[in-house]
Amino acid sequence: MVNYNLESNEAILIQSTGVLCEGGGIMTAYTDELILSNINIIHISKGIFGNAKGVKKYPLSQVKIINGEAQAIMGKSSNGMPDLQIYFVNGQLAFQFQSSGKKEIMGL
Repeated sequence: MVNYNLESNEAILIQSTGVLCEGGGIMTAYTDELILSNINIIHISKGIFGNAKGVKKYPLSQVKIINGEAQAIMGKSSNGMPDLQIYFVNGQLAFQFQSSGKKEIMGL
């Protein structure tokens, strides 16, 4: 796991390794980390050899809420694998999980 400095009022709820952020480019692999805290969704982009390439934070306050439901759902990627689709006020993200994708998504 890459060191991530939590805010003073932030706690990690769930973290997953072996994650692929869809739309990451041609040479993407299941090398990233995804962390859900009580404040943010944190995506840690990693290279093939495990070196951190970048950390992006997405505030939970920016996730779309429709009829009281957060718009984070299990969908299917272009290759037919289950993915986690998160819809934000200004865009969307999709993540695939290397092992037991459906089980990991349902656990979030």
